[in-house]
Amino acid sequence: MDAVKCAPSKNLNVGFPHFQSAKEMYLHLREITKPGGEFVVRNFVGVIEDISPEASLVETELFPLGALEYYTKKNMGWEYTDEEKKQWQLNERGGEQGDYREGMQKKIANVIDCLKTEPLSKRAVIPIPFNSEGSETANWKDQGQNKCCRELHMYLEEGKLKCTGIVRMQNANIYVKNIHFFATLISYVAKELVLKLENILTGLRTCAMIVAQLAADEYADALRSHLFDFFLFYIVVFRYHCPIVKKYKYITEFIKVHRVDTFRRSRNPRDI
Repeated sequence: MDAVKCAPSKNLNVGFPHFQSAKEMYLHLREITKPGGEFVVRNFVGVIEDISPEASLVETELFPLGALEYYTKKNMGWEYTDEEKKQWQLNERGGEQGDYREGMQKKIANVIDCLKTEPLSKRAVIPIPFNSEGSETANWKDQGQNKCCRELHMYLEEGKLKCTGIVRMQNANIYVKNIHFFATLISYVAKELVLKLENILTGLRTCAMIVAQLAADEYADALRSHLFDFFLFYIVVFRYHCPIVKKYKYITEFIKVHRVDTFRRSRNPRDI
């Protein structure tokens, strides 16, 4: 099989903090957002070395394996059952802002066609927002329009498929859902390219990430109306703001019990 054709390049990822796996980055994010409340970490940049689906599986109390698999199916544009939706879908696991499903299969097909036709292309991009309307209609009050992930840029380098993600906002406890989706998407594209799969699908596949603003963890979310939309992956940009939740009795119970049940009783998210 012929070698994968890649453009000569100089990747500045070498100057960013590197994390061997999604879990390692997740633990780092939790640490740097510890202050909670309205505290925001701006312009975070990081690189995940191994973005394979196996290495990118991070289960949490809010996101057990079943929930991760359901949301990845949904965002990939794959079929899922009503039973799965009833069991796993919660507003607290990410509302309209974290729903990337619309048109996703067409977008993925476009990237695959691009890299098959022109492996050196810089146009292998998956845009997330504005699926059915132009950006001139931008409205900060519309949650569904203000997707957390903005773009995923795919490219071939060093015989591997790599990706740069741009995200406007991210919350640490939602990170595990997004990273599972991204890893699955990258793996899917790599398999469809029918390039040198032993090189693309094994070993290290780095992902650069820029996070404009990082939000705090679950405790901070309990103090706000939780719009858990966090995204950490390639160059990702995050932003997170939410109003204070008025039902303080739920905050106390949440801190004591620390269960998803508490999230169910909270108000609908309102991103500001």
